[in-house]
Amino acid sequence: AAARLLLFNEVDKIEGDKIVLALDADEFLSKGFDQTEGWKRILSSQPNELFCFRWLNVYGNLKNVILDDRYMEWGCHFPSNVRISELYLQCEKRSVHEMRVPCLPSGEVSYVEIDDIQFVHLARLNLARQKNKEDFYQVSTVAKLKTNISAVSLFRSYHQPEPSFLTLEHEIELYAPGREGSVAGLVKQDDYGMYYIDEMRAIFLRDGFAKYLKLDIWENRFLKEKGLCPKVPLRYRWLHSYLRKTQDRSQKKITKAIDKLLKLFC
Repeated sequence: AAARLLLFNEVDKIEGDKIVLALDADEFLSKGFDQTEGWKRILSSQPNELFCFRWLNVYGNLKNVILDDRYMEWGCHFPSNVRISELYLQCEKRSVHEMRVPCLPSGEVSYVEIDDIQFVHLARLNLARQKNKEDFYQVSTVAKLKTNISAVSLFRSYHQPEPSFLTLEHEIELYAPGREGSVAGLVKQDDYGMYYIDEMRAIFLRDGFAKYLKLDIWENRFLKEKGLCPKVPLRYRWLHSYLRKTQDRSQKKITKAIDKLLKLFC
């Protein structure tokens, strides 16, 4: 959120209306986005129009892709009288995932769905790195929240069943201004996210292990290599085993009922 605020402070220095598309550090726009009908629609938009896009997730390599069905509010045409940074400070209160663009009052905006521009999401390009990030998100959430949060809820949020994906004939192409060559030359594919491991280690050294033992993160080989191997109580080891074995049927009624009961204790 702090990094996003720095960007919005710079945007506020631009005079007049502003069209803002908010990409994360692991995202590119699909190649040729500026030749699409969607881009023409954005450029001809009116103030208070909110643009909704879909993720195109890569999975394990640059040929496997998962198209997300959800439309997400990741762009906006802000009127000239709005200070985006001030609006962002008013509404940004989340502990881990910050919002992309601050929300204008719902009665004042109109929603525009853009189908021919994708936000290409590279988080799952290196699956080991994604696992480290998801473990860090769980630890960070427990560290920051003042109220207790269930280990069941955290696990279900950050562990998804093996997805169905489409394998393309050629590697997906990204828009990278001023950069020539293949996508492989633009993206570092051997990054295992050791930053996340170092952040978790710092949290454990500060807080101890006790309130984090309920999290199913202790089989992470990178944590073990750092010597972070606390003794996990049997009840949590049983819980972790149950959660893993039921993840592919987590939406079934019986699993939801058991989850609800377990949340009372874990």
